[in-house]
Amino acid sequence: NGGTPTAITVPAGGTWTHTPTLTDGASTFSFVAVDAAGNESPAVTHSLTVDTVAPQITGVNAASPSGVYGIGQSVDIQVTFSEPVNVSGVPEIQLNTTPLRAATYVSGTGTNVLTFRYAIRIGDSVARLDYASAAALAGGSFPDRAGNPAALVLPNPGAFLGSDLAIDALIKATALGLSQRPSAP
Repeated sequence: NGGTPTAITVPAGGTWTHTPTLTDGASTFSFVAVDAAGNESPAVTHSLTVDTVAPQITGVNAASPSGVYGIGQSVDIQVTFSEPVNVSGVPEIQLNTTPLRAATYVSGTGTNVLTFRYAIRIGDSVARLDYASAAALAGGSFPDRAGNPAALVLPNPGAFLGSDLAIDALIKATALGLSQRPSAP
């Protein structure tokens, strides 16, 4: 890629190495062999990409629409990275529900958007669903194609979902008996 040509004298065995200094990005190398008589071989070209930059979390959003969710329903949460990542382990996002619950990873390895699902159980509640902290993503690793591990710092909690999601899975006693509110669709 416009670098300085380097001459390498190859010993009789024909094996040689060259270690250039590379920076992040694409690089192309061309090799030409010249024998003692000055004869040149056809050029051989090799390209490679150097990647030392770790993936970053760029956003966390609800894939489920705004509303109040109850027993037996689920909420999907998407975590977006700056580049595709591969998922290993059993990652979860700790949520701010009462009692504390987690959304578990369901899909997206090999892409930059991972989907997590929170299955609502009896007794869960929260007025506005959010994750518990900037360190709420745990239990897995997310390296990029080059093997750089992702930084697992979520944006500060507050309005991460971009929508109003409430959880009300409490069983309420009424004069007519027990009821679930809201009623499941």
